Amino acid sequence: MIKKEEGQALPLAILLMMVLAILIPTMVWWVQQDTISSVKQKKSTTAFHLAEAAIDRARWKLQETGANWASTASGVLSNYNFDKTFTDVPGGTYVIKISSDATNKNRRIAEGVGRDSSTNEVRRIRAVFEQQTFDSAIWSGGDIDVNGASSRVHWGPIRAQKKIEMAAGVRFPRLYSKDKITPDPPYCGSPTCTNKTDNIQFWAYFDVPPRPEIKLGDLKTIAQSSGTYFTTSQDWGNAYPGGSCTGCPPWLNAGTTWFAQNAIWYFDLDPTEELKLTGSKFIYGTVIITGKLTLQGGGNSSYMIIPPPDAWREYKIVDTVAADEWYGDMGGAIPSPVSPTFEFGKTPCPAYQADNCINDKVSFRGFVYAQNEFDASGGDLVHGMIIVDKDEVSNSGNILVFYDPGAINNVPVGFASVTLVEWDEVPGVWP
Repeated sequence: MIKKEEGQALPLAILLMMVLAILIPTMVWWVQQDTISSVKQKKSTTAFHLAEAAIDRARWKLQETGANWASTASGVLSNYNFDKTFTDVPGGTYVIKISSDATNKNRRIAEGVGRDSSTNEVRRIRAVFEQQTFDSAIWSGGDIDVNGASSRVHWGPIRAQKKIEMAAGVRFPRLYSKDKITPDPPYCGSPTCTNKTDNIQFWAYFDVPPRPEIKLGDLKTIAQSSGTYFTTSQDWGNAYPGGSCTGCPPWLNAGTTWFAQNAIWYFDLDPTEELKLTGSKFIYGTVIITGKLTLQGGGNSSYMIIPPPDAWREYKIVDTVAADEWYGDMGGAIPSPVSPTFEFGKTPCPAYQADNCINDKVSFRGFVYAQNEFDASGGDLVHGMIIVDKDEVSNSGNILVFYDPGAINNVPVGFASVTLVEWDEVPGVWP
């Protein structure tokens, strides 16, 4: 009986040994593959972190100086065109390329490629950066009120750190507010509402960034050296080339060509003091008021310009392939090209503006900065930019603002932060 049981155990032992002979090599192979996979993952992670370091360095380089940002608009930076291998991060190397964005002049594209030094594993990241800039027809640290019956803003967006109030039914320009936009409804009227944006014109409760730093000290020095520096309230009437400016200093009244010389005008005033301009007027240049600016009356100058090429962005709601749907609209495929012969005060009104036609002449041409308040109670037209820091932009009249991106050209700007707006890992090899 014992021998019979022993005879049965032998085949079982042989079967067990056969199973182990199959399983053990398989388990060893699994362990080996898992080890290889873990090592590969570690190397791949190292390469990824190197690519991230490349993007961080690209951002630092773009923000290092304004010249770096400007030069990458149409060219490349040495060492940032896949032409230098960086070795400052342990575990491998990385390279960087910074280029312009053909669809947005205020953006830069950075590509970072990381490579693990032991296995040559490669990972690649593409990022898009945007610089804080003056890209608005009106920017305010307070409220913006352009709700006059015929008040309009053309060719550029409006941005406010508080609320924006518009005339009802006006379907341009783009509006960005940290608070609400009125009239409402249908626009968003509270921070908890769901219709904060239509992704075309209205962005309520939006994270409007602060403006870049204006080097007021540099502008003050220039104005002092040129004689266009004032330290008391001014009340000028009919300040335009060839006019007889009442209230102006005698030297300025005798040489009214100053008004058309693209000068730096600096009014170093207390918060309660103002620059008041009445009657017919035209001032060209950079106007800085550390108090309040008040406009009454109208403009005096007519000239021909080419509207901003991106003007069409403000009229997406009304724009079609037809021409003359907004000032300077040449029609055709969207994005619509702009007219090379637009002239203030003479160019016919677009069809969409038939009930709100303007043939006004220009009051201000250039960059207007009022630290405390901008108040228009007449029919003035500003061609350029309006910046108000602490209070509001308001009107009880019919102000017209036509955005000019070139208005900032003579304004020294300090620190402007660079913001990451898009990020993605993309396939790629070591360049």
